[in-house]
Amino acid sequence: MTHPIPITVEFLFVPYENDSTYVRITETGFTGDPNTQVSRALEATGGFTFVLSALKAALEHEITLHVVTDAHPPNLQIPSQASLARTNGRSKA
Repeated sequence: MTHPIPITVEFLFVPYENDSTYVRITETGFTGDPNTQVSRALEATGGFTFVLSALKAALEHEITLHVVTDAHPPNLQIPSQASLARTNGRSKA
């Protein structure tokens, strides 16, 4: 999805107890009506969670996670809700 207005993302890394780091991500610039803004914010949150989880695994355990690829496999075609309802014998009016 392309957003016509630029979005600003800020990563703040703060040293924390026991040689750990606290990460705070702030994203601003969402436009549209309140429902659209909330929808866009929720979409962004999931992506950051995937990336930070993969980064944590790589840095702390030398494990490469493929969470982004696994969540969004190439060439995957997801049927619409109406199509799924017809497949399951239900019709959406």
